[in-house]
Amino acid sequence: MRPFVLDRPFATRSTGVDWRGLFSDTTSRCHVFQFAGVDSLSARLVIEFTLWDLNAFVRGTGNKNLPKVVVLDEAQNLDLTEHSPVSKYLTEGRKFGISLILATQTMKNLQGDKLSRLFQAGHKLFFRPADTEMQEHAKLLVQNIGDSQQEWTSRLSSLSKGECYSVGYSVNAATGRLEAKAFKIRITSLGERFGNG
Repeated sequence: MRPFVLDRPFATRSTGVDWRGLFSDTTSRCHVFQFAGVDSLSARLVIEFTLWDLNAFVRGTGNKNLPKVVVLDEAQNLDLTEHSPVSKYLTEGRKFGISLILATQTMKNLQGDKLSRLFQAGHKLFFRPADTEMQEHAKLLVQNIGDSQQEWTSRLSSLSKGECYSVGYSVNAATGRLEAKAFKIRITSLGERFGNG
């Protein structure tokens, strides 16, 4: 703990940073917390403290009609146990106006209730997984959508760069009801969006 405390991870050279200021900033609509150069244990501690602090903020001031979006990369490294802040965001975050976008490239560290908790997300994007995780991803899609594991393995392995399966609820035009569906989509590159591609 001593090296962590001596690094003063929560010290700031500016006049201060607070959630209200970050979320109401109209000049910079996106704020990135980068932990490159910080040892993994210290980074994990800072991230968890920050997520607990955000949890307290949204519980006290959040509004379901004014949602705040938080993107968390490398979700497999986060605490996904039952009483963690990420778990609280996934189960009751909408009540307090917090929406998460979680990204992970691997599911190796996610087993049992951690994996099922992550899959409480209302919408999921499945890009082409590594060959070593193809079967695991296919199993998850069978559980969410149906079809056979062999079919999903084939579909996932045929995905090209920028393509993915969008998995979530959509309206069935014939019945007017919401149904869990998977649609193959192509994500437009930033270069194409801004005329550089």
